[in-house]
Parts: sequence; structure tokens; C-alpha cells
Amino acid sequence: MSELYQQIRTLIASVIPARGGASGAVTHLLPSVGWGGNERLACTLHRLAQEGGWRSRMDAPMHPRLHPGLWEDGGADSDESQQFRSQSSALSDTQALVAWARAARRRAKIERPAVVHAHLAWPDRAGLALYASAGAPLVLTFGLLPAPNAHYSSDELLRWRSDNVLANVHARLSRVWFVAPSEADAARLCALVGPRASARVRHIANCAPLPRVHRKNPQGFRWPEDTLRVLTVARLVPQKGLSRALEAMAHPSLRALRWHWLIAGEGELQRALRAQVSALGLADRVTFAGDLRADALYPDADVLLSTSHTEGFALVPLEAIEAGCPVLLSPIVAHHELLGAHTPEALLPRDETQWPDALLSWFLSRQRLKELALQQGSILAQDPRAATREAYDLLYREVARCA
Repeated sequence: MSELYQQIRTLIASVIPARGGASGAVTHLLPSVGWGGNERLACTLHRLAQEGGWRSRMDAPMHPRLHPGLWEDGGADSDESQQFRSQSSALSDTQALVAWARAARRRAKIERPAVVHAHLAWPDRAGLALYASAGAPLVLTFGLLPAPNAHYSSDELLRWRSDNVLANVHARLSRVWFVAPSEADAARLCALVGPRASARVRHIANCAPLPRVHRKNPQGFRWPEDTLRVLTVARLVPQKGLSRALEAMAHPSLRALRWHWLIAGEGELQRALRAQVSALGLADRVTFAGDLRADALYPDADVLLSTSHTEGFALVPLEAIEAGCPVLLSPIVAHHELLGAHTPEALLPRDETQWPDALLSWFLSRQRLKELALQQGSILAQDPRAATREAYDLLYREVARCA
């Protein structure tokens, strides 16, 4: 028995009798210290579980960057929101996550949920979820896997490489299920965990997040008059591909058109991207909107532009389509899964040198963009969240029965 496997067995040692969990109770774990699509979707799945009759509860770190989103998207009590904002920030992110996992484990021992569902922004949070679940039947949903052939970071708790942790978990522990939001990631996970565990890997496509319970910052943006309104909603990080998008937008063919580009999001590249905007001479055409809420921006935008290098699932484009805003997307696997069978012409060319011409063909005609919005809107079912809600409901029932 490997040293890693022994650690995992000790960490997840069951303190909940196999069939002794509280009937119909689901605890949603959110091992995060920031707010993004993964966290918004966790709140949506919590609310959908409640609609489906499950006694659902969110359990997340007391972190000032996290709880305002839980208040907006998950409906956390406003007094509780103040409590979270007043917490000390003396701990590092890793220390805060470990402290939360210990407290969540104690709560799981008391509450004994039938299912624990952990929503992981990155694979390196799996050890925290295993520990916090206290041996209860566990569903791990991963928002994003590293790009193919990319390095897996060390697990935040176990300190082994996170792909090795996952392989050991799924090969040996029968009370853990793994969900990927895209077909491609589900296939990669099956290969990672091996044939003994692949039967517990599921593909469940994400839905767009539900409308926020509370709206902290609902104002929109005052666009310049008589311009094509281009919107991007993304964290300002390398993954989102904004630098290459700026290069394309600075092409002379596009400069000749009247457009304004609003980029809503914050992140580590903000200073570098602002400098790039200035160097390209686009300062009067690009606005960084910080934390303006996307749902207040979609209705007035002419088009959403998403140029990510990788995504687990195209959550922002799906949300834009639901709001009636057409989307133009980079040609990554997740975007192909969303649009490939419906409007493949909305995927930018693989050759980035061709992006200016592709964007020009769309920007020249607002009417063509309006027609694209109608075509893309047909992707959505009458109840766009029904399939996701039903898939997780079936999984929760299966997990609870097999515990």
C-alpha cells in the first residue's frame, strides 16, 4: 500500500455509518478563497437541489473575498455577510482553507449528510474536500482541469501532486464520485483514474447560473454613443487570453470601425493589460470595468467576445446567450462543445493571425449579430437548467444508495 494511499485512508476515515446519513440532506462544500464561475455555479446547484426537495446547505470558508458572492448568489443572510467581512485576514489562503476544512469536518460529523458535494475550482483542492467530508459519500465536481500535458499543482492539504491524489482516490475509495462539466474533461478523468474507477466518473454539463438572490452592484455601463458594443467578462489572468485578443483588436482593419470594448473582471494581469492597451493606442476604445456585474451588462452589449486558452465549460458564454447576447469564441474544446453543432461560424479561426478578418466580418453588420443571437438562443431548452438539475438529482440518489 503506497504512502499516499495510507494518507488518504487516514484522512477520509469514515466517521459516518455507511447508511446512517441524514435522509435527503446535501452539503455543498466550496473550498475557495475567491469568487468566479465555479463558485456561482455551486450556489446555483445548491438552489436547484433545494427546488428538487433536498435539504441543501452551503459550507464555505469565512473569507472576505468569498462571502459577498455567497450573499448575492446563494442567498446567505446579510448579517452573516457582515460577519464574514469582519474576519481577520492574517491567515494565508492555504491556512484559511485548512482551517475551514477542519471546521467543516466537525460540522459533517454532527449533521451526517446523505451526500457531500464539493465544487473544486482546481484539482489541488481535492484533499481538502476529502477531509471536510468526514467519510460521507462524496461528489467532486471540477470546474477546470489543467490543459493537456500541463503540470498538476500540489494538493493544498496532502502536498502530493494532485493528479496522483485523484488517481489514488478513485482507484481505491468506492464512496467518491467525480463529475466533469465537459465531455473532453470526463474522458481525461477516466484515463487519469483508471478502469477500476471510471464507472464513477460522470459528465454533467453546466447550466448558466441562476439570477442572483441579491444584487450588490446592479448598475450597467454608459457606452459611448454610435459604437459597436463589445463585452468581455473574465478574470484578468493568462488563461483568459486577453493579451492576444488585444493584439487582434488593434489591427488596422478593426481600428477603422467605431467600437468600444468593455472588459469586466479583475485579476493579476490588470496592470499589464492596461499597459498593453496604452501601448497599442486603444486607451479611448477599451474600458476595464472592474467588478461590474455581468448580468447588468449583457442586455446592452452587441456581442460577447471570449478568447480563453482553456475552459472546463463555457459558463459566461452560456449566460450571455441566455440574456440574448450573441457570442464569438476562441476555438477551444469547451467552446466547440457549446457551439460546434449549432453556430460553428461563431468560433474564431485556430490561426490567430486570421482573427482580425474574422472579427471584422461580424463587426461590420449589427444585423448579422442579431441573427446570430437568435440562432444561439435556440441552443437553450425551455427550462435551461432542467437537464443539469435532473442529472445531479439522479447522481445524488445513486450516491446515497451506494453509500
